[in-house]
Amino acid sequence: MRAHFFSDRILFLSYLCAMLMVGVEVSIGTAAFTCAIVFWRYGAERWSWPLLNRKITGVLSILVLVQVLIEFKTLIGQEPSYAFLLALSALRMMEYDGDRDRKFIILLGFVLLAVKALFTIDVYWIVPTAISFLGLWSSLLSRAIKNKSRYLTRLGLTAAPLAILLFFAFPRVVVPWAMGRGNPQGEIGFTDEISPGSVSGLAGSEKVAFRARFIGGPQSVSDLYWKGAVLNRSLGLAWKPHRQLFLPQAHLAESGTDTFYEVAIEATAKRYLFALDNTEFIAAQENRVYKSEDGEYRTQRPINKASAYRGFFGTKAAERELEKQELGTPKLTGETLRWVNEEKNKNLTAKEYLDRLQAFFSNPGFAYTLNPGTYGEDSLNEFLFKRRQGFCEHFAGAYATLARALGVPARVVVGYHGGLYNAWGDFWRVSQKDAHAWAEVFESGKWQRVDPTAWVAPLRLRIGAEDFFNLSETDRQSFARSPDWQPIKQQDYWFQNIGFWMESLNYEWTYFLMEFDLQAQSEILAWIKDSKWLVALALFLSAIGFFIIKALRARRQGGPQSERLLRKVENWGALKAVPRKVSETPLQYFGRLSSQFKDPVFSEIAQLYEAVVYEKSIELKGPLIRKLLSQVRKN
Repeated sequence: MRAHFFSDRILFLSYLCAMLMVGVEVSIGTAAFTCAIVFWRYGAERWSWPLLNRKITGVLSILVLVQVLIEFKTLIGQEPSYAFLLALSALRMMEYDGDRDRKFIILLGFVLLAVKALFTIDVYWIVPTAISFLGLWSSLLSRAIKNKSRYLTRLGLTAAPLAILLFFAFPRVVVPWAMGRGNPQGEIGFTDEISPGSVSGLAGSEKVAFRARFIGGPQSVSDLYWKGAVLNRSLGLAWKPHRQLFLPQAHLAESGTDTFYEVAIEATAKRYLFALDNTEFIAAQENRVYKSEDGEYRTQRPINKASAYRGFFGTKAAERELEKQELGTPKLTGETLRWVNEEKNKNLTAKEYLDRLQAFFSNPGFAYTLNPGTYGEDSLNEFLFKRRQGFCEHFAGAYATLARALGVPARVVVGYHGGLYNAWGDFWRVSQKDAHAWAEVFESGKWQRVDPTAWVAPLRLRIGAEDFFNLSETDRQSFARSPDWQPIKQQDYWFQNIGFWMESLNYEWTYFLMEFDLQAQSEILAWIKDSKWLVALALFLSAIGFFIIKALRARRQGGPQSERLLRKVENWGALKAVPRKVSETPLQYFGRLSSQFKDPVFSEIAQLYEAVVYEKSIELKGPLIRKLLSQVRKN
């Protein structure tokens, strides 16, 4: 039977903690495979199940690598690295047998923690990371060290100043090849096209898309339309983007703009930045920003890690010429074609056509629902004149297609609307529930936002997606058209405030880490340069304190404990007329005393002295020395 992994509680608890922190980010298949291997190992130790040999685990490791490469096309990025390392960690646990495997597993545990810290900087993970880190370190230390906690405390206090210094002084290095590649599937699931069900599928997720804080500017849910992608190609109910020209932004002096917003965005593996209307300029860290004529903002490299950017408001409206795509529609048929022809025969103005569209979608027969069912090939006719049940993308896509058919330039915008306001941190948390689609029409010489959801479910826009989708399906259908209706909240406000406080703390922490770049380092170095006398005084006082503590400790201990014990024994031997010879080693001297006085205490002293001086595996403490010396004095 191989060595028992689960019998070493500190090692297996800290290792499993590291695996769990990574395991919450992987797919169900990878998590199930990992759990099966871990349980198999436990069964082998508990119920003597046969272990997989190294050949089988080696083949499984190769198969896991191949599967990850097939699924993600790369090993670089959050999800592929998580999946591969987690499966590999479980397989190495299966092979655990002896000190060599033990050290390799400890090293792999440190790698898991490092990868987790690389992709996730949320404050929630600090405590479990610290527990797992200390547990792995404790397992790495020699078992002969008795007081490991004291040793680790001293090691941590020694390393902390250097770690802090490196954080503030070490340059931030961006590796281009690591930033340019990653999982092609976004972490927050943002979709840059719409088809029936594409946006509604996101509304059940609690995952955070980004957090935003305003310095001036909009402060209500109704103003928060976060534009992500502009779709210009109509397929009827579905819409897709067409190729746009993205150019570097025109420079805007930040100092002259007193209204802006700060956004801390999660990893998306895409290049979209979400911006509000009238955003004139976006400044992003470590990533160049480009802007299209349609008002989209994209970064030069995909956003493969949590990042921060600022959006600055302006008053200059985007000017551009209309293109043919903004009037193109697919071939209309059936009742849709008849309705469009009837309206066109009325020869109305663009504004009158838009009023007719509003009246059409205000029909009480339309229902706003997360579960509209599946639409067939004739989806536009089926939605508009038969079932009339849909989510925001159904209404936005159908509205824009009808507007184009009536001769009004229109397009669809996908992004997010609203968010949940956190009063503790004065910021908005925008989650997947806030995914939204709306329309824009070109009228009176500019693009104007039109949201058909405001006619079908105004309550959704007034109270926000968080509260709206927490309602029962019955309440959503009954009160969706009642914007003044107020849902009764039955919540534990203490619990909610604690949640807001924790989220605020996490936001401040993550934003600090993301904002601390080369510019912030330069500002700190400039402050140090301007405050040389203060820095010099602090260093001088620190040096004096260090030497004072060192001197006091040396005076109290009289040197290393082993040397102190040796001098005490030598003094006792001199009083007994058995002095230590010049050519005699301490161990030889202890052996001669043991033979002459027939006392086993000298053999015990020799063993302890040898362990301390040569093996460095234990410490001689004051009580132990006093006990040994008291036994020596009895002779």
